[in-house]
Amino acid sequence: MNRVRIRSWLRSLGHGGLALITINAAFTNPASLFFRTGMVPDRQNDPRMHCFTGQTLLVGSVWPHDGVRMVKHRSGHLMRLLAAVLLMSFFGACTLPLRPAANRTRNRAFIAYWPPSPSNDGLRLAVKDLIDMKGVVTTAGSEYVAKNSQPAARDAKCLRIARQRNVQFVGKANLSEFAVSPSGVNDYFGTPKSPFGTWLRRYIPGGSSSGSATSITSGMADVALGTDTSGSIRTPAACSGIVGLKTTFGLIPLDGIFPVNPKHLDTVGPMAKDIAHVAEGMDLLEEGFAARYRAAVAAKPSGKQIKVGRLYVNQPDPGDLALAVADPGSLVLGVTDLKNLFFSLTDPRMLSLGGTDPRIDKAVDEALAKSQFRVVRLGQEFTAKWRQAQKDSNVVAATGAWISGQKYQDKPGVSVRTKSVLLLGEILRKTEYEKALRRQAEWQRTLGKVFKKVDFIAVPTLQSLPLTVPLFGSSAVLEARVLALQNTSAVNFGGNPALAVPIPVEHASVPVTSLQLVGPRLSEAQLLNAGRLVEASNPRRK
Repeated sequence: MNRVRIRSWLRSLGHGGLALITINAAFTNPASLFFRTGMVPDRQNDPRMHCFTGQTLLVGSVWPHDGVRMVKHRSGHLMRLLAAVLLMSFFGACTLPLRPAANRTRNRAFIAYWPPSPSNDGLRLAVKDLIDMKGVVTTAGSEYVAKNSQPAARDAKCLRIARQRNVQFVGKANLSEFAVSPSGVNDYFGTPKSPFGTWLRRYIPGGSSSGSATSITSGMADVALGTDTSGSIRTPAACSGIVGLKTTFGLIPLDGIFPVNPKHLDTVGPMAKDIAHVAEGMDLLEEGFAARYRAAVAAKPSGKQIKVGRLYVNQPDPGDLALAVADPGSLVLGVTDLKNLFFSLTDPRMLSLGGTDPRIDKAVDEALAKSQFRVVRLGQEFTAKWRQAQKDSNVVAATGAWISGQKYQDKPGVSVRTKSVLLLGEILRKTEYEKALRRQAEWQRTLGKVFKKVDFIAVPTLQSLPLTVPLFGSSAVLEARVLALQNTSAVNFGGNPALAVPIPVEHASVPVTSLQLVGPRLSEAQLLNAGRLVEASNPRRK
C-alpha cells in the first residue's frame, strides 16, 4: 500500500467519513496490521501502539504473527498528522453534515413503495432491494448503483412462487449499502426507524435487512424477504422484535440477487411479525413448505418432545482487546465509548469488552423452560469452536464482499464506510481467507455431531438489547459494537438454518429480546414448529 493509495483514501474521507485503512486481526490473538506513527515499537520496550484511522481509534499489538502482516509506512510526520486529524474527526463526528435522504416513505422502510390496493386483502410482500424485480432498478442501498443501473430484465428466481400466486408486492425495502452494515444505517436513503425509538432515544433497526424489518413493524407489509450473509435477517429481527428465518445455504436460489458471498454464505429468508406469517413467507420461497410445516407440528406438538442444547456466550474472547468494526468482515479494533477511549490512550488492558447481558441470558433460559423443552448445556469445547467459526465466517464474508464489490471500490457516491469494508476484504483475501475456508468443513462436521445429540441449539441472537444511535462519537464505533454483539455468523459458516424469535425481557427499556434457534440442515419446518411453541409459551408483555 503506497503513498498514492493513502492520499487517495484520505481524499475519499470527505467530511470526516470512515476510512478503515488500518486493519486489526483481532481474530488471531490479537495481532494487527498498522500504519506506523513513528518509530517501531517492540515487544520488550513498547508492546502497545495506538493509532487512528477514519473515525475509529484502534488499539492492539504491533508484532506480526499467525500469518498477519504489518503494513509499514515511512512517513512518520504524515501518520502523526493523520492521527491528530482523525482524533478531531472522532470527537466531531456527531456534527458532520449528512446528505439529504432520498427515502420514499417517512419511516424510511422502502426505497420504492407501491401502496396496496384497498380492495385487495391478499398477502402484502416487501422485497429487500438486493433482490431483482423485473422493471425496477436494484439499488443495493447505494446511491451510485441507483443512479447508474438499468432496471432488472427479469425477476430473481426466488420470486417465482410469489408471482404465480399474484401476491401483492408493496415495495423494495431499504437496507445498508451493499448489505455491509450490521446497524442497518443508510446515509443516502435514510435509516429505517426502529419500533422502539422515541424522539429522545433512537434505537438502531439492525442490518442489513433494516427496511425489511421496518416494513413489518410499521404494518406496511405482512411478510418481507431479506438476505442473510452474517446475520442480516436475524439481527434486524432481534432489534425490531419480530421473527426472522435464515434458511439452509443452497436451499433458495440466489440467481438475480446482488451478491455478497454467494459461494459460501448468502441466503434468502422471510421476516414477519409472528411464526404463522414467516411460515407463509417460507411457502413463497419453497414449494410445498406449508405441508412440511403442518407435518412438523403434528410430529412434535409439545416442547417435551424437543431436546435443545443451550450455548452460553457470556464471556468475551480473552484474545480480543477491543471490538470489531464493519459488517460483514471486521477485524478492526474499535473503541466503544469515552471510557474505552481514555483507557486506549493510557492502559489498553483496561478496555471494557462486556459479554452477554444477564437479563438476556435469563430471558432465554426462562423462555426455554416455559416452552418445556428438554435443555442440556453445551460444553466449553463447543463454545470455543463456535467462537472460531464466528471469526472465520467474518473473514470469509469480508473477502466475499470485496470479490463481489471491488468494481465499486473507487466509484463516486459509494460511501467511505462501504469502501473501507471492501479494502478490508482485499487485505484479508491475502492473509486469512484460505485458512478460514480450510476450517469450514471441520466446523460443519462439529455441528453435525452436536445435532446427533440435540434437536436444536439455543443462544441469544444478540448479546445485548438494541443499541441506540449515539449522539456523540463516530459511526465506526456503532458498527463495532453491533458486530461484536451478534451471535449469528457461525451459523452461516455452517450453512445451517436459524430462527430468531422475540421473547419477553424484564427490567429493560424495550419489551423483548431475541432467542436464536439453530437447526440441522433443511430443518426449517421443525425450527418454525419449535418457534411456534416458544411464541405460544412466552407472550409479549404489554
